Formats: sequence, structure tokens, C-alpha cells
Amino acid sequence: MIDESTLQALVPEADPFGSTRTFEAGTPSDGFSQHTEDWCRAIQVALSEYIYLDIELLRDARTANSMVGVGFFPTPENFMGKRQYRGLSFGVVLFSSHLSHWDIDFTLPNLSVGGEEFPVVCLPVDFEEHGRLLNGRCSAIFQEKKSEYFLTANHCVSNVPLGNVVSVNCSQCGNSEKTLLAKRGHIYLDLALLKRGSGRCKCRYTSPTSASIARRSQTVQLHDGAFGSSQTATVMQGIGTTSSIINGARPQTFTIDKYGVKGDSGCAISSNKSVVGSYSGILSIGTSNSTAVIQGYAHCIDEAMRLFGCSLSEGIF
Repeated sequence: MIDESTLQALVPEADPFGSTRTFEAGTPSDGFSQHTEDWCRAIQVALSEYIYLDIELLRDARTANSMVGVGFFPTPENFMGKRQYRGLSFGVVLFSSHLSHWDIDFTLPNLSVGGEEFPVVCLPVDFEEHGRLLNGRCSAIFQEKKSEYFLTANHCVSNVPLGNVVSVNCSQCGNSEKTLLAKRGHIYLDLALLKRGSGRCKCRYTSPTSASIARRSQTVQLHDGAFGSSQTATVMQGIGTTSSIINGARPQTFTIDKYGVKGDSGCAISSNKSVVGSYSGILSIGTSNSTAVIQGYAHCIDEAMRLFGCSLSEGIF
């Protein structure tokens, strides 16, 4: 978890609309996370025009439909730009995982939003999934009509045809549950629905009030593979593709400053008994030629609800 006073030093005090807000430093604040989210949304709107500047890196990003992060990111080595404090920066990252000629690059002009300047940098990144085939966790139970579905990471069932049986183990009692692979997400949403069937598991889980959106700077809990175990984390970035950013869509993926281990894919990420995400793996962000900072990444539960047309029943904490 990142101390909120560090985050407050990076985000402008006034909101994008000109009003100044005050927050108690060092304490988790829903008001500050909403303030941060307002700035991130304003930055994303401004990006829809910025991304079309006649700059080679931006042309490459548009052509490849690359990943774009908005929020807090590790400050690269030798970076002298704006909005940095205690090893963190606040602004925009163009992530490169497959364009070999991209390197750590600070040549992009700042992005101006609401009279404030924000850095835009290009950093190398590697994604690593944390699933074991047919051994993923489940982050929530959804309902559709009279059926119940487990939500898990799609990469854990990637070689299973739709309609086939998948066995999952309850993280509370360890018993096996027979499910049917019912629906998959798309290439940018690593989620799948497993229709609940027969099994020895009779456990009921924590009932959240709702599924909510993960807001940048928000304090959340990463519930790892051992039932009842969790890590307190901070939401760092919202990540989308250049095309989704241009179209103004909410990020479908977000990162946190903590991460799990192999086999944790599909675990829930929650905030105040609301499910906000389904953990998927780690993001290694290159900050120099020899070092990288690791963040956990997750897929948004509210996106899953819209995609699958289901309502949230329970969160598996």
C-alpha cells in the first residue's frame, strides 16, 4: 500500500473543473480516490486528441493499438519530468511489449489538462499470467436467471472447449466443484464464467453490497489463494488500448502495488465488501536498462457484468 500523502503530492489540489479540495494527508480517503479518478478521466479525454499528434511513437502506438496506462507509475531512471515524488510519477505511460525499437523514452511532450502539465512516457513492459491450467481461483459468484456462475481467469481454462466440464477447488474448504465452461471474455478481458454444477462444496461466501469500479489511489484488498488471507494494496493505473482511450471507454484493466503468486489468477480484489476486480497476474515495468518494478494487474468486475449480462451474487473472499 502506498502512503496517501505520497499520492496527494502528485495529484493537483484543484480538480479539473477548478475547485480546490482538501484531504487529510496519510489516511485512506474515498474523497481523494474520487478526486484522483476525476483527474484520470480528464487526462484520458485529453489523450483522445494528444494521441493523434504527428510523433513517431504515437503513430506506432495507434497502429499497434498498444496499451496505455493512466495514473501512478514508477519513475524511470534519469527522468526529470513533472509530477514525480518518492519514486512515483502521475501521468500517462505508453506500454511496449512487442515493438523492439521502443525503449525507455522521455521525448514525448507533456500533456496539458485543466492548466496542469502531466508527463507522457514510453516504457517497456512484460505481462505474466499467474494461473495454473485448470487450477484457477474464483473471484465472484454471478447469477443469470436461476443459474449460478463462478467468475475466473480465462487463461486458466484456455484449452477447454465451451460446454465442457471444469473442476475447481473451493479456497475455503478445499473440496472440488464440477462446473461447465459457459462463457469467455474477449482478448482484452481475461475472464470466464463457469456454470455451477454438482460437488461437495457447500460453502457460502461474503456477500458484497455491489460490484464497484476500482478508482486510482483507492485502497483495496487482494484476496490470495489461501482463504481468509489478503494483502492491502493501492490502485495505481487504469489500462486500456489506444483505441479504447480514444473512444472514451473506461479502462478494463487496472494495476495495484501488490501481487500474488502462480495459481492466484481469478482471486478477488475488493474494497469495503464490494468486488472491484479479478486478479490475473503481474506487470513488470522497465524503469532502466537493468531494473523493473512489478505491479499486480486485474480485470474490472463491472466490465464482466456488462459483458456477460449477469448480476453479482457473492464475492469469494
